Amino acid sequence: MTVDRVKEAIDKIRTLNPKPGLLYDSEPPQYIVADLRIRELNGELDVELNNASTPRYRFNKALLNKISKLLLEKGEKEFVNKKKEAAKSILTAIGQREQILLRIGKAVADRQREYFLRGRKYIRPLLMKDLADELGIDVSTVSRAVSGKYMDCPQGIVPLREMFTAGYTRTDGAQVSDEAIKEQLKRIVAEEDKSRPLSDQAITDILKKDGVEISRRTVTKYREELEIPNAPHPQELLIAAERPWKARSHKCGRAVFLSRDRLTWTSNDKSTWTVLRRP
Repeated sequence: MTVDRVKEAIDKIRTLNPKPGLLYDSEPPQYIVADLRIRELNGELDVELNNASTPRYRFNKALLNKISKLLLEKGEKEFVNKKKEAAKSILTAIGQREQILLRIGKAVADRQREYFLRGRKYIRPLLMKDLADELGIDVSTVSRAVSGKYMDCPQGIVPLREMFTAGYTRTDGAQVSDEAIKEQLKRIVAEEDKSRPLSDQAITDILKKDGVEISRRTVTKYREELEIPNAPHPQELLIAAERPWKARSHKCGRAVFLSRDRLTWTSNDKSTWTVLRRP
């Protein structure tokens, strides 16, 4: 390659964008640093503050010593003392906030022990009011303390607020959280026959047999929150599969035949299914 060609290539490279990805997303990445660490030690849960997430504030003693040696007037001394007292109040407030967060973390670890040791489906119903009463603090204090806070625990980096969830009473009297029901719903859908997807009513009946009595409307709500597509009505699918080879529209969707025994079904909520004809 000649020198001129090299110079030409260099000039061309200089016109290029060294960071083309910024054309699509200029927002800097947001990293989450946990405020609490929860670890299992010999079958027990150990809870501690993650000091790396919070800078350590303290007085600059060298600067205070210099100021104390200065010949200050009365007004100047009052100004310095006022600022020192304000700084002490801030440090005290930070310390109190950290201790409240630690107390909440320990109480949550005690209430949600099975969740931390065994997994998400074992999370229990827990209200902020109940925890606030247990700790002897106001519920608004709990709400502010957990807002935007995260835990580094055996289940990963988890928002502390997720530990507070409503729930239901099973037929055997045990308490089950709505998060645990969602996990059960996900498992039911994962294990279903994909050629015959379960309706919300069928899922409701399965949960009822397992002792969880919730309405079909609640199942629909949880399914939508989990972004699980709705299953078309099985009777409509069977009717569609028995009709001739051409597109058909029905009240709950549209069927397009691919072969004698196979079709695609697009429901009104835009979810698409591949359906096999029953033998």
